[in-house]
Amino acid sequence: MLPAFLIGQLARDIKYFGKSVGEVLLLDALERCYGLTGVVGGVAIVVEAINDHATAFYRRYGFESLSDGSDRRLYIPMKVVEKLYQREPVKRLPI
Repeated sequence: MLPAFLIGQLARDIKYFGKSVGEVLLLDALERCYGLTGVVGGVAIVVEAINDHATAFYRRYGFESLSDGSDRRLYIPMKVVEKLYQREPVKRLPI
């Protein structure tokens, strides 16, 4: 068994559909986990997708199925997350 971060289900209000809020929430969660790797470790980030739509959403960012037989339990290696942040800065929600 290897140490990993588990992030809860991300959700946004329907009025924000198509405004990239889900992407911003996910990228913020990935960035926070990545930032903690030097303190608490973690070689991957794990999510449990609620449905096929959510599974497809996570897969677009590099998440893969765990080998435990569940199609909705996904993970992304921290090395992939590191590459995400070398390519482009994280989008921020306007506050």
